Amino acid sequence: MILGLFTFLDREESDLRSVLLNKDFPNFSLSRLDNEDILTKDDLLELPSLLNVWATWCVACLVEHPFLMELKNESRIKIYGLNYKDVSEQGSKTTR
Repeated sequence: MILGLFTFLDREESDLRSVLLNKDFPNFSLSRLDNEDILTKDDLLELPSLLNVWATWCVACLVEHPFLMELKNESRIKIYGLNYKDVSEQGSKTTR
């Protein structure tokens, strides 16, 4: 099993092509936690932008949060957060 893993990891990057390459980004419409605005595909077309999926119960999300806030403050990158499987109130409290 370990040999198979190393064989897979040693493959050329061109051998690991995603089926999503050269495909259009799907249309979507997401409500903000504060219910004021709607995020759509068109918002992400403004480059550079980052869509970060996070949750209040996600330990890695809590660790990366200060880095993302620093990145937001020190760069031109527009960062959008997609809250995953939280009750709206929980997500809203976390973003305050």
